Amino acid sequence: MKDEKHIAIIGSGAAGLATARAFLASNNPETKFQVDVFESRHHSGGIWDYSDVDVNGKKTRPMYKDLKTNLPKELMAYREFPWTGTEDSYVTHSE
Repeated sequence: MKDEKHIAIIGSGAAGLATARAFLASNNPETKFQVDVFESRHHSGGIWDYSDVDVNGKKTRPMYKDLKTNLPKELMAYREFPWTGTEDSYVTHSE
C-alpha cells in the first residue's frame, strides 16, 4: 500500500511549476504525491506574468513591457511544452 503525501506549493512561477512537475513525475514506489499549486494571481508565470495594471497604485511585478530574458528559451522550456512561435532564443513576456 502506497503512503499518500499532500504537497502544497505556493506560487506558479518557474520554480513552483518545476517543483510540482518533479513531485508528479516521481516514481517512488512507496509514496504517492497529491500536489496542489496555489497562485495569488489569475495566471501562472510568476514574475513573467506581465500586466500593465497596477494594484493599489503599485507595480506588482518587476516585469516591464519590453524586457527580454537573459537565458535562452531552449534552457527554460519544459520538454512537454516546447517554445514555439519565435526563432529568437531570447524572448519577451509575450512570446
